[in-house]
Amino acid sequence: MKRLPPIVWKYVKQDAGERSVNIYFGRPECIDAIRLLVTRPLNLLTPEEDFILGALLGYDICMQCERFCTKKKQALSSDLAGMVG
Repeated sequence: MKRLPPIVWKYVKQDAGERSVNIYFGRPECIDAIRLLVTRPLNLLTPEEDFILGALLGYDICMQCERFCTKKKQALSSDLAGMVG
C-alpha cells in the first residue's frame, strides 16, 4: 500500500473571544487575501468585507448577495439615523 504525501495546509488563525478562535484553511493566495481582509472581529467587518470573506470561503453567492444587501441597508439606515439625531 502506497501512502499519500502529507498535505501542508496554509491557514490563518484569528482570536474570536476568550475561548474561541476562527481558523481559515485554503490555498496560499486565498489565505493571504483573508489575512489582509480580516483585521478585526467578524462582527465589525463592513458589509463589503463580509461579502468578500463569504465569497472566499465558498458560501452560496446568491445568499451572500442577499446578506450584503441586508447589511448595507442596515448600515445606511444607521448612518442616516446618526445624521438626524
